[in-house]
This record gives sequence, structure tokens and C-alpha cells, in this order.
Amino acid sequence: MSQPKTPAESTSSPIDTTHLFDEFSPVSRQAWEALIRKDLKLETPADYERKTLWRTSEGFTVQPFYDRADLAQATLPDSMPGQLPFLRGNHTENNAWEIREEIYDVGLAAANRRARTALEAGVDSVAFVFTAERGVLYGVDLTGDVSSSFQKLVDGIWLDAAGIHFRSGIAAPLALTLLSEEVRRQKLDPAKITGSVGFDPMSELAREGELDVAAAANLAVGLVQFANERLPGVRTLCVSDAVFHNAGAGIVESLALTLAAGNDLLARLTDAAANGAGKSISVAEICGSLAFDFSISANYFMEIARLRAARLLWARIVQAYAPGRRDVHSWPYVRAQSDDVRSARKSFARDDRNDGRRPRCVRRVYGCAV
Repeated sequence: MSQPKTPAESTSSPIDTTHLFDEFSPVSRQAWEALIRKDLKLETPADYERKTLWRTSEGFTVQPFYDRADLAQATLPDSMPGQLPFLRGNHTENNAWEIREEIYDVGLAAANRRARTALEAGVDSVAFVFTAERGVLYGVDLTGDVSSSFQKLVDGIWLDAAGIHFRSGIAAPLALTLLSEEVRRQKLDPAKITGSVGFDPMSELAREGELDVAAAANLAVGLVQFANERLPGVRTLCVSDAVFHNAGAGIVESLALTLAAGNDLLARLTDAAANGAGKSISVAEICGSLAFDFSISANYFMEIARLRAARLLWARIVQAYAPGRRDVHSWPYVRAQSDDVRSARKSFARDDRNDGRRPRCVRRVYGCAV
């Protein structure tokens, strides 16, 4: 199910695991290494390094195993679920993911049919992707009777039971307005509507090299205020790594650039003088309206590490804007989507461990939100 915008921080005490493994005899690191050498028939230290160490394209050297001594050297905060920096999830009672299917069909009827089929099959939400640069949203003429067409697009979809998302870019105001009108027409409770509209000005700046900062800031502030008033469960702002990922950035590079874009968004929207729009919103309002989009490769363990790093680093960024404030919930709503073949090939070219088959083996997972 969709996650609430501002989860309460847990006040639970950490579980005492001091005596959890008392019935098991301790095994030294040397004993584990000896067993590895025996099983893999590794005769020299060079053989051990060559066969067991994973030197990733991101510059990390991953050991074959880690023990308590390694954990003692870790500098990560010892936090519980629901506590800053939310490394163990946003909730105290569960950490459910929202499974989402993206709808690319241009035809209005086809898009509606695919969305309903996906929801009936068990996904939690759907995302309609705009092709706003061509003036078309799934056959909806943006200059025509868009309200009637939008009703057909979402016909048969329980808007208060499934997450409704739009990857709409600069057409985000239209998506938000149409959704608000449809909720009012159906006389639904606005508080039960969850989703997003994906306004991402920083990606536009990175992709095009230029941006009308004042206009973008004015639009962003307006979207946040409109949603807070009419659809509080709908996130309006987005920071996506797609423009960096599709240009060939690795995991570390895309994370750094995406967080830098998020920081830039915070700086511009919280400073009315700097953004040129004469308007600003608080850090809390931005965080409650923001979603991060990450492109996920088949390198699952490294991707898990990246999502944890994103949570930790974003919490530090937000705390720099609101030092000492515990009412600012800095956890990012994260949307993760797996590689497509096109972007996988760009990463594939950087990987010296490939065997010529990996781009064709990348699975297509439509998306999950954590």
C-alpha cells in the first residue's frame, strides 16, 4: 500500500541480541578463510584474492564474507525502523513496498484496459506516462475536452483504493488539476487519494542545459500548495536519476548527481530571493511532496546499498536546512525501476566482467516504491 507522507518516528528501544547466539561456538575469521581455501582449492594468497574478492566497477572491493569485527568498524547510525535516517524503513510495524506498473500505451482505451488488468492482477498502483512534448496524453488532446477524456482514462479504477501516478513532467499541473476534478466529481474523500504527478525541474535543467528558474520555482510552489490543500496524499515534486543513468552514469555517479539535484531543489524552493519567483515553501513541505526516482540495475546487493546510502545522505542534507528539528521528516519516498536494455548496455560497456549476454538478461520490473 502507499506509504504515509510523514511517518511518526519510533520511540521503541533496540532489541537486546547480546545472548542470541550463545548456544553456538564462535568461529574465527581465520577458520572461515581456511575453509574457503580448502573448498575452492586456493593454494596461494593470490589465488584467494583472484577467486573471492569482487572488485566492482564503482571502485569497491567486496570481501567474500564479513563478521562481527567488520560490523564493529561500521559508522552507520544504530537506528530502529521509523527513525532517522530511516535505513531500516519508514514504518515501525511493517515495511511494505508499493508495486507499480507503468502504462505507456498511447491509446486511451488501451491505457485504461492495461491499468485495470494490472490492478486486477495484484499491483498496488499504476503510473500513466505523459508524452507532453507532443501535446498528447494517451490520445487525450490537451486542447480539447480533457476532463471527459480523463474520465475515460480512469474509468473503472478505484481512485481511493489504488495509487494513481503520472510521470508528466511539465504537464504536472494538468495531471493534478484533472485528478482533483475527478475526485470531486466522484465525491471521494481527498485524504484517501495517493499518488504523484512527477514535476522534475532539475532533470529538465540537466537534460536541456537551461531552465527558467523563476517560472519553475513558481510552478513548483503552486503545485505543492495546491496538493496540500486539495489532495494531501499526492506528491507533486520529483527528482529522477534517469537523465544521468541513461547517459551512462554508474551507481555512485548517479547517486551523487541525483542528491545534488535534490539539494539544488531545496535551495531554490526555500529561498524566494534566489529563485526569482518571490515565493518559497518550507523544507517540511518540500520533503512531504518529494519523490526520488532511481533506475535499478541487476546488481541487487549494490543497489540495496545505494538505496540505504540515499536515505542516509538525504537525511543529512535535510538536517543541514533544518538543524535540530525533529518535526521535519527527511525520509525520501523512493521509486525504483529496473534497467531497460538501452541503459543496461551503457553500464554493460563499463563492466569488464561481462560475457556478452547480460544486456539481454536484464529483467523488466515496472516499478516499486519504498
